[in-house]
Amino acid sequence: MLFSSIAWGEHMPVFLCCGHVKRAWLKNIISKCKRGTALGLFKRLGQIMLMLPGHKESQSVFKQQVQTALDLLLKEHADQPDFVKYFNSTWGHKLGTI
Repeated sequence: MLFSSIAWGEHMPVFLCCGHVKRAWLKNIISKCKRGTALGLFKRLGQIMLMLPGHKESQSVFKQQVQTALDLLLKEHADQPDFVKYFNSTWGHKLGTI
């Protein structure tokens, strides 16, 4: 990552493949969560990933809606501290949140 910041500057956009992100989430949900909550958590993350902005919505309004959905999800699953810690440390800064 150091090379990319030297070559392209600090604010280079990074595009993530939805399939790779979902696979990483599933792998970590299974390893870090109780079996009964893993499926529901994975489904909710998938729904958040597929959120689309409304026709007349500004980018800031949409970003706030996604942030609110993520905050609610992480509060609801506070009993899964290993996953919450993983999600915040691995994905929080990539999503521009948390």
